[in-house]
Amino acid sequence: MSDGQSVNKTKTPAPCASCDWSPDGQLLAIGLRNGHIAVKDKAGGELFTIQQCSSPIWTVAFCPQKFDTADNLLMVGSWD
Repeated sequence: MSDGQSVNKTKTPAPCASCDWSPDGQLLAIGLRNGHIAVKDKAGGELFTIQQCSSPIWTVAFCPQKFDTADNLLMVGSWD
């Protein structure tokens, strides 16, 4: 990292197990160890939380956009 650059930090309600940026760079999905997925904007503001399951979310990945659309598809992986 060069001088003058900084990293924004954001708090999460549980430890982070995985994360991925949307293809347009506007959304950050964070898979949490409590089974939730936090979706934040690029400034770190929380948009919403998804309660997926009771076990940790080990992987999240946005599907690359192949069509001219603003819709985002998020794939999630957990043990249950």
